[in-house]
Amino acid sequence: MIGTVSPENFYTSFPELAECDRHQVEQALLQASKECPARIYGNLHQEAIAHLAAHRIAMQYFQTGAIAGAAVEAAKGGSPSLPKVGGGSADNLNSTSYGQEVLRIRQTLPLSGFVA
Repeated sequence: MIGTVSPENFYTSFPELAECDRHQVEQALLQASKECPARIYGNLHQEAIAHLAAHRIAMQYFQTGAIAGAAVEAAKGGSPSLPKVGGGSADNLNSTSYGQEVLRIRQTLPLSGFVA
């Protein structure tokens, strides 16, 4: 992935997420860019940003679905429960294929001191 990760680039790279709200994508890209500094990620900077943003969006949809499922269960008189998501040092990146790609990218980075 080359160049700036714009929403258009994001939608092209992840057509399965093309129906996502543009503001949601912009916010996910902004947050991901703060967590994937170019000085650390080098030539994988844009790829890391795009995959981390995709992971965050996918997790938001997962959480929304889990909440809706719990509401349906409660409406039927059941005992709703929500799965635990997030947390952990890897920010639950193993939960999506996008997050797994972020972890793969991180494993290719040279180790030199502390990584933010």
